[in-house]
Amino acid sequence: MKTYTPRHIQSGFTLIELSIVLVIIGLITGGVLVGNDLINAAAIRSQISQLEKYNIAVRTFQGKYGQLPGDMDGNLASQFGFIARSGTDGRGDNNGVIISNCYCGTKLPLYPVGLYPWDQAAEALFFWEDLSQAGMIDGLFNTATDAAAPSNITSNFDKYFPAAKIGSSNFVTVYSGGFYDGVDFSNPGDNFFTISVPQIITVTGNYTSNVGMTVHQAYNIDKKLDDGLPLIGKINTLYNQGTGFPIKYSPSAATDSATTCYNTTSNTYSIATNKGTGVNCALSFKMQ
Repeated sequence: MKTYTPRHIQSGFTLIELSIVLVIIGLITGGVLVGNDLINAAAIRSQISQLEKYNIAVRTFQGKYGQLPGDMDGNLASQFGFIARSGTDGRGDNNGVIISNCYCGTKLPLYPVGLYPWDQAAEALFFWEDLSQAGMIDGLFNTATDAAAPSNITSNFDKYFPAAKIGSSNFVTVYSGGFYDGVDFSNPGDNFFTISVPQIITVTGNYTSNVGMTVHQAYNIDKKLDDGLPLIGKINTLYNQGTGFPIKYSPSAATDSATTCYNTTSNTYSIATNKGTGVNCALSFKMQ
C-alpha cells in the first residue's frame, strides 16, 4: 500500500505582494513629507499675510488720525479716547518713531533721553493698544500703561502683543531701528516689526527675547518679501536680546553649522545644514 507523506505548506508573501506593500509604504512616507511641506508653506504664507495686514493697519491708522499708533501724542490720544500717555520722550511724543519711555539712568549717559529702543514699554506697547482700540487688528490689547510693567513679566505675553502666525511661541513686537547697523544710536530712524520668542519684560520695560524660527522659515520669508539675504534689505536677522548690545543679530559664524542662522563669509542663510531645520533665527521687518 502506497503511503503519502503530507507536504508542509510554506506561507509567506510573494514578490508581487511585497512590492505592493513597499509601494504603499512609499506613498504613505511621501504623503507625510509632502504634508509637512504643505504645513510649513502654509505657516510661512500666514506669517507673511499677518505682517502685510499690520503694515496696512499702520498706514490706515496714520491716515485716519494723522499720527502713528503708539507714537500718538497725549492730547490726541485723550481726544479720541485712547490709552492715556504723558506725551514726553518715548511716551507718545509724535516724533515719527516708535520708541519706549526711557529708564536710562546712567546706563546710556551719552545718548538722548527717550532713545531706548529695545524696551517693550510705553510706545512699543501703546502701538498694539492703539491699533486694537481702533479695531484695525485682531486681538485685544489693553494691559500696558504709561508706567511700563507693574512687575517682571515672564508669561501671558499675549496680553501685550500678538502671537506670530509662524507659531513656536514667537510673538510680533515693534521697536525703532536706524541703529541696526550697530553704529548710530542717536537717530532711532526706521520702525520695525520683529519676530522672536519673548523671555521677560522687566519693570523698567527692558525686553529680552530669543530666536524661535528655523533657518528655512527665515530664509523663505526673507526671499518672498525681500532679497533672501540675512544682513541687508528691509528684512534682516535682528531681534531684541536685552543684554549687552540689546539689538543683536541671530547666531552666525564664518561657516555654516547646526547652530547658525547665517554664514558671515557668504552672508547667506545656513539652509544647507540639516536642510535649514535648526531653530536659529529671528527676523526684523522694516515697516512700510
